[in-house]
Amino acid sequence: MANISIRRAHQLTHKQAVEVANQVAKELGREYGIVAKWDGDTVHVKGTGLTGALELAPKLMKLDVKLGFMLAMFEQKIHDGIEAKLDKLLMATTGKSK
Repeated sequence: MANISIRRAHQLTHKQAVEVANQVAKELGREYGIVAKWDGDTVHVKGTGLTGALELAPKLMKLDVKLGFMLAMFEQKIHDGIEAKLDKLLMATTGKSK
């Protein structure tokens, strides 16, 4: 198993942060066939070989993903792809990332 952990500070309103989290979950769903489910301020994602959560905190997004054996071989590629998508969405929403 491999773990991916990404943290991003932000200046979004709660509504904007939820919109970004929904878009991240949607894009992960397209690429990795995951299903997303909200529980409070956390969106949980689960799919074949991948589980995780994107937690929304004031001024911080915390993404933690566990990859199964088969996806672990692509850990860096998956990490870079998720990170790029999250940064792009944050930039589009706020005009800046990280």
